[in-house]
Amino acid sequence: MWCLILAMTFAARPDFGMIQPSAPRTAWTTDYAAACTRADREEKPLLIFFSEEWCYPCKMMKLVFKHESLEGLARSHVLCYLTMSRNLTVVRKYNMGRATPAFALVGPDGEVRRLVGYVNAAVFKRWLDKTER
Repeated sequence: MWCLILAMTFAARPDFGMIQPSAPRTAWTTDYAAACTRADREEKPLLIFFSEEWCYPCKMMKLVFKHESLEGLARSHVLCYLTMSRNLTVVRKYNMGRATPAFALVGPDGEVRRLVGYVNAAVFKRWLDKTER
């Protein structure tokens, strides 16, 4: 019975598990070095999204970035999407641990703020606003 329900779920949602790293309304890069260079050049905060391919909350978090309240994120921040297991040096640099989804917000002054776990768009926006004061 469970196999039938699971099969029907995947049949109804052919894109299930195939959500792309970048939401259509934002411009995420997977090149950490280029993101750092751009953030320095434009004097913008660098927002790093640490994820894993198998992480369901990460996939749901990607959908949060489609929310209209986060639409201007790419204009005010440099956005970098990294797979945690493939970027351990960056993970260690920002002391991120191993939990996903995780975010590091690096200000132009070098100050790092962290957020770990799935949150909705309103909570994420409040975190951004609070950390940028």
